[in-house]
Amino acid sequence: MKLILTSKGLCNRKIEIAFIELLNKRINSVSVCIIPTAAKELKAEHPRIIEAKAIFTKLGVKKVDLLDIEVDRVEKLITYDVIYIGGGDPVHLLDVLRRTGADSIFTKLVEKEITIIGVSAGSLVLGPHLNIVEYFTPSLVTDKKFDLKSLGLFDFPIMPHADREDIFRCDEPIENELSRYEIKYGESVIRIKDENALMIDNKKIRMI
Repeated sequence: MKLILTSKGLCNRKIEIAFIELLNKRINSVSVCIIPTAAKELKAEHPRIIEAKAIFTKLGVKKVDLLDIEVDRVEKLITYDVIYIGGGDPVHLLDVLRRTGADSIFTKLVEKEITIIGVSAGSLVLGPHLNIVEYFTPSLVTDKKFDLKSLGLFDFPIMPHADREDIFRCDEPIENELSRYEIKYGESVIRIKDENALMIDNKKIRMI
């Protein structure tokens, strides 16, 4: 399993280097698929998606495609070396993954050791559940019967943007709220700041 869990994607040189080192191919022979589905209003036109494509091109990737799993054939995912899941609405993204059968395809991607990069919502849906989304941004969970269980490619909760007080409307610092969350759910949360990434290379886990 090769995962890079981020808040902002390949946003700095140290994360870019970690990504290149994780590959088992030369960068100019790698094919990348960007999934813009979580950015449900703009999708491929979202500035972060456009920026991500430019970063891969700058790194030397020759083939960078966009695939919206809400409308495109999800079976195509298995043909790429790298899957990049953009940020946005994690509940919408998880719902689409289930409805299209893309969730089961991600299990195959892991078995083939295809590199998967998650960005914010794209990182969250790869984990065990979206409980932290319901806790911090309950407005996103409009259907209270929605199953918050995620893809389960890793088994611990994460918090993207853990250093961004401006994103989450809390009466107290994020760290205080995270501590309350951990007590409520009885689990430890790995904090991922905007300039960091969590890399999972089979059983090796490290913060970049």
